[in-house]
Amino acid sequence: MRTIFPKITGLALSLLFIASCAPVSLVNTWRNPDAPGQRFHKLLVISMAPDPVARQLFEEVLVADLRVHGIEAIPGSSRIPAEAKPERKIIEKAVREAGADGIIALQMNQTSRETTVEPGYSVTYVMGWYPDMFSSWDFYNYYGATSYYVPPTVTTSITWMVRATFFDASTAKLLWAGTFKAGDPEKYIAISKDISRTVINKLVQDGLI
Repeated sequence: MRTIFPKITGLALSLLFIASCAPVSLVNTWRNPDAPGQRFHKLLVISMAPDPVARQLFEEVLVADLRVHGIEAIPGSSRIPAEAKPERKIIEKAVREAGADGIIALQMNQTSRETTVEPGYSVTYVMGWYPDMFSSWDFYNYYGATSYYVPPTVTTSITWMVRATFFDASTAKLLWAGTFKAGDPEKYIAISKDISRTVINKLVQDGLI
């Protein structure tokens, strides 16, 4: 019993740490009451992220997770060039070429930016007094050895809202939407995994995939 308890405690603490580090929280979801009672089997995943790397990452993560669930999915970046304008004819062509019956779109929008400044400060620590060893020191050497300065630190906190939407490719009608709050937008991998897992679970629960 003594050997099992520390392991259980360690596991619980690990799970708590992982949960506390999750960068994403689900704000709300909506399902169209007029959504058809069919499941969609081939999806085009399109991400509208702040940079091409984030765009491709969000798409690839969601596509990979959908395929694990047995759903055929195609990343939009494989059909829509990064420099392409968001024109309807371009999107329609991508949907047609992909042969998709459903579309998942992810969009990131910055909502707030907060900067916090921690002032600098001096630290003095106690050291031994050995005149024979430090006979060549002057006051400035002595002062420098017993004190040091910690410069100010500037921290910028950015909050993003990530919106996931699901459309019927044949009618272009919105069938489902979910809104997420992301507290650390640079953690693209963690954010994309959290959103992917939640979106897929919700779409399965709502009978769309």
